[in-house]
Amino acid sequence: MTFEGEIAREPDERSTTTHLYVRTDQGLILVVTPRGGEWNYGDQVRVTGEVERPKAFQTDLGREFDYRGYLLAKGAAYMTSFAEVELVDTGAGNPLISTILSVKHAFMAKLEGLIPEPEAGLGLGLLLGVKRALGDDLETAFRRSGIIHIVVLSGYNLAIVSGFILWVLGAMFGRRFSAIIGIIGILAFAIMVGLSATVIRASIMAILLLLLGLTGRVYLVSRGLFVAGALMILWNPYSLAFDVGFQLSFLATLGLIVVAPYLEERLKLVPNKWISAREFLVATLATQLFVMPILLYQVGEFSVVAVVVNVLVLPMVPVAMLLSFLTGLAAFVFPPLASVLALLTYVSLTYIVHLAEWFSALPLAAFVVPAFPFWLVPVGYALIAWFLWWLDREPDPLKGWTIVEEKT
Repeated sequence: MTFEGEIAREPDERSTTTHLYVRTDQGLILVVTPRGGEWNYGDQVRVTGEVERPKAFQTDLGREFDYRGYLLAKGAAYMTSFAEVELVDTGAGNPLISTILSVKHAFMAKLEGLIPEPEAGLGLGLLLGVKRALGDDLETAFRRSGIIHIVVLSGYNLAIVSGFILWVLGAMFGRRFSAIIGIIGILAFAIMVGLSATVIRASIMAILLLLLGLTGRVYLVSRGLFVAGALMILWNPYSLAFDVGFQLSFLATLGLIVVAPYLEERLKLVPNKWISAREFLVATLATQLFVMPILLYQVGEFSVVAVVVNVLVLPMVPVAMLLSFLTGLAAFVFPPLASVLALLTYVSLTYIVHLAEWFSALPLAAFVVPAFPFWLVPVGYALIAWFLWWLDREPDPLKGWTIVEEKT
């Protein structure tokens, strides 16, 4: 069939195709077309192709991927592959969103002009969640080494950005004005990088923190997490069952809240001069432990070297993000300075790339777990709960003794 509609989201460019989410009178339709066309958010297009319901397929790691559920979580019930797309008109989208995305694309062009690949792709992945420039080989290396989360814009990346925004504003303005501008900045950044489940969850929690800061009330992270999760499920119930990003993001944050305090107490033997390394180790162990059952069920690949690589890489992530941002910003303001910053940015990004490639090349860096039924997932979390209970129990030093009150 042939239909017309508006590109409702930023085009998603893959290695050989471009995914367009086209809003029509019949709802949102995913249009998959060969890569190469110049498509933008807000374009009016005419599409010719076979419209069908998406079907589940087998992944390379032996898992059945419910593609229909995945697209329902994104708001699309139908798709058309190998479609012919014709541009009808431009500029039909929201002007504010179009402006934000234009700034993003201009920034990407500046950074890609100063830093070679794949480092430029990594910098854009860290800062904006763009991973198309990584290439299949490097993406595989990041997945096998357990750090793929840093280039899909995890909550850690967004926390760094939010903290930087608030730090800059706090040094210039008062608390109330900084909080208001901070909320606007977080919303603009969330739109710029794409409203994935991870970004939405982290943005809601950050905004709740700022709002409660204005009222002077205490912010409990656990309540913030569950409020964010409840709002997301109410808005899109399909996220709970079909959005792996939502599941992993929620569980990783819950792991930091629940598991990290237990591990922190047990790792105090690490000297205080290594306190930063200890914090990254605790965070990595907590998140890895809490996402393991659902990650093995949904993805099926376990990285043996993930803990070591994360401890080595995560301290460099804020540095690389800040340098990537300053390089792109300087390219607009003072290009000679951008060239100098680009060299420093390249070094920081190369460090991450080389670590990922070296560790992923190890013979036992990762292994694939055979597919298993879902009922084993709650069993896995029951074992984790038992493990936490076992860590928390304290032996009674007076057990077996008779306590006699001495009167004087």
